[in-house]
Amino acid sequence: MPLPQCPLLPQPAQVKEICDMARVKPVVNQVELHPMLQQNKLVSRCFDMGVQCLAFGPLGGPNAYVPNDLLPHPSVTKVAEEVGKSNGQVGLAQRSVCGARGG
Repeated sequence: MPLPQCPLLPQPAQVKEICDMARVKPVVNQVELHPMLQQNKLVSRCFDMGVQCLAFGPLGGPNAYVPNDLLPHPSVTKVAEEVGKSNGQVGLAQRSVCGARGG
């Protein structure tokens, strides 16, 4: 069961509260995650509760047709050049490299 996407959720305390009271425990939490919005506390709390975080908008912006500042960001470009990858590849790989705990 996924956690709902709404303005008040998910915060680390709410994830615990939902997991404690739910008859069917959530297994996935879809949240906005990308290099400029890492939400480490939330990702760590979800990991501790056995809830997998799924990145919404790992490349930034609401969709591929709306320009955003994440991909051309100088920090992303610098890392991409250092590792010989595209900015998009860096954005997608960031969460994998940081690990499930958001470190």
